[in-house]
Amino acid sequence: MTDITAIEGWELLPASVREQVDAYVLRDALFQAVPVTPCTTGS
Repeated sequence: MTDITAIEGWELLPASVREQVDAYVLRDALFQAVPVTPCTTGS
């Protein structure tokens, strides 16, 4: 097996895979920005 950098490995992936991963990362970043508070209704 050859030693390649993370960037080289990323560039070897098909564009469609890179786009899908980018979409997941952006979605996850958005969810981290949304505060989560405990539900207090019904208490």
